[in-house]
Amino acid sequence: MNLTITQQKENKLLQRKEVTATVTFQGATPSNAQVTELLAKETGVAPEQVVIKNIKTRFGHQTADVRCVAYPSAEAKQKVEVVPSHLKKKDKTAKPAEAEKK
Repeated sequence: MNLTITQQKENKLLQRKEVTATVTFQGATPSNAQVTELLAKETGVAPEQVVIKNIKTRFGHQTADVRCVAYPSAEAKQKVEVVPSHLKKKDKTAKPAEAEKK
């Protein structure tokens, strides 16, 4: 899998980098986690501070266009990003399950 950053813009108001990239891959479209790892290495931030907005594959090609944002800190990400309600519910159900395992 190969990642090429096509555009990178600094958004000072929201304290983040807005990145557009192209991913070349073999087989299935890469998951958000795989693309997040690659983008974190390229932008120089932790994987937890990268938010994938979308991954769009091109019909008949082994390439995808990726739009994401990278925050310099977890606090900056928390101020701007909104967690959807279905992910909040999933997170609440995952925490008690982890506590039971311990």
